Order: sequence, then structure tokens, then C-alpha cells
Amino acid sequence: LSRWVEDTMLPLVVPYLPDYVDMIFGGPLKMHAILAVDPADPPAPPVRDAFYHAAQRHRGKVMHIVMFKAPADADDEYGAALRDTLAFLKVTEF
Repeated sequence: LSRWVEDTMLPLVVPYLPDYVDMIFGGPLKMHAILAVDPADPPAPPVRDAFYHAAQRHRGKVMHIVMFKAPADADDEYGAALRDTLAFLKVTEF
């Protein structure tokens, strides 16, 4: 029962936010699928729909995360956390 509660409590797709970093990377799900999105050029509906479909199929096994690109000169909390996370994930281009 507790596993079912964990699985259904998490949103289908989690937005990447600095407040969620510990939950995302320190939570029970150790496999992550990340959709990197440039708000100025959002993904085509088929890409978005495929991501959400995969999230439904793999709920409870894979955490699906949407990361929104921050401006290169963003000095806010989101920009700093995003840069740190991308460096940790060894992402060199976003």
C-alpha cells in the first residue's frame, strides 16, 4: 500500500524547481527522464504527448521531469540551481 501511495502522490511529470531538487534526485525513483524545454521554442505537440505517454507507462519506475531553460545570464535561484544540476548531470549544451 505504501508503494502505491508513493507512486500516486507524485505528479505524472514533475517541473524542475530548486525546491524539488532533493525530492527529484534523492527520492525513491532513481531513474529519470528529462525533457529540456526552451520556453521561446516549446516542443511540438507530438513530442510533448510522447513524453506524457511515457510518463503514464512508466509511472512508479521513472521520474519524468520538465526543465525549462533559463536565460544564460539568469542570476536568480532557478538559474543557479539549473546550472548546478546541469553540471552534475554533465550536460554541456542546453
